[in-house]
Amino acid sequence: AVVSTQSTGGNVEAARGIAMHVSAINPQYHSINEISQLELDKKLAKFTQEAIDSGKPEKIAVKIAQGKLNKELSQYVLTKQEYVKGEGESVEKYLSTINASIACVVRFAVGEGIEK
Repeated sequence: AVVSTQSTGGNVEAARGIAMHVSAINPQYHSINEISQLELDKKLAKFTQEAIDSGKPEKIAVKIAQGKLNKELSQYVLTKQEYVKGEGESVEKYLSTINASIACVVRFAVGEGIEK
């Protein structure tokens, strides 16, 4: 994986660590902003309906649905994932502690695009 970060000091170690994370975990999205609002709303509505169908009051069902959505996003959104080199912190939190942000991420896989 190739990662470009924007920071005040050009932190090469941060970029290397995030590149290792991307190589190991292979997130579908780099940021929650890449997911359409329509898709997020559909997932939230589905989770809310599931909670209501299980007998929860609507006010609580919305909170349960938001929690389920956040958990699902943490599985395939890079900034929401737990950083593999961190101690229980997300990639987003790690980047904020070192005052950096992700500018670009490209992941290559061995043999990708080779015709057999």
